[in-house]
Amino acid sequence: MIWRIVGTVVGAALVLVGIPLTISPIPLGIILVAIGVIILIGANPWFARFIRNLRKNSKPVDNAFKTAENVLPEPLAEPLKQTEVEDDDEETTEAKMGPPLQRFHNPRKLR
Repeated sequence: MIWRIVGTVVGAALVLVGIPLTISPIPLGIILVAIGVIILIGANPWFARFIRNLRKNSKPVDNAFKTAENVLPEPLAEPLKQTEVEDDDEETTEAKMGPPLQRFHNPRKLR
């Protein structure tokens, strides 16, 4: 419980400090934001769900996280790998669409 509180506070502080520093000539802000997000994912399950939904809905964000997973060392990349989106879109799309329209037989009645 204490780890969640400390991790959330430290991660949020790193993200908040890193955002204004991203426009500086030295890319220190990007590093601080990345470390803050990794700490927040590990410490807060709500934030991990938020990142998973963000990756699911935004392909550029998902590609950025995949690049970070490949570049970072394994202990730092592990929380990011936990937010990977499963590729089960084909099954859910077919289940939502229902049977094809050709199978329906709807004779029109003439008046």
